[in-house]
Amino acid sequence: MLASAANRGCVQPAVELSDLHAHVYGDFAYAPGLAVIRSDDGKPPLKSRFTDIFIDRDGRWQCVAGHESHFPEERQQVRIDS
Repeated sequence: MLASAANRGCVQPAVELSDLHAHVYGDFAYAPGLAVIRSDDGKPPLKSRFTDIFIDRDGRWQCVAGHESHFPEERQQVRIDS
């Protein structure tokens, strides 16, 4: 998730990251957070929780795994008159 949010090479929907906290244990770290992705097409924002896993290899932190869980879409209630 963090890598895709930082990708500046192409035009993508706006990504807002929050609740991002890195936890470091020696040469292992994980970073959970919340992502909100907004698009220009009028669709509601997509919200997801994510966790990225890092290890320190030769002095460089490398992301080795990640998981993302999407929140259910918010649905508008439709009133049906009978």
